[in-house]
Amino acid sequence: MSWWAFTFPLAATTIASAVAFQITAENTFKYLSWIFFAAAIVANVIVAWHTIKGMRKGEICVMDD
Repeated sequence: MSWWAFTFPLAATTIASAVAFQITAENTFKYLSWIFFAAAIVANVIVAWHTIKGMRKGEICVMDD
């Protein structure tokens, strides 16, 4: 579950670079935002997959006795 902590800064960096592009119209920020966006999607899919796998195995998100 702690891997989800990595997704927030990546998403925040994506948004920040997109906003920087809107403000400056500098293409570097546009390309960076797309790279960060793709990385954020990949990271979220991987973390979600492992979370679902852990839930199915009963390793995480289990009821306390």
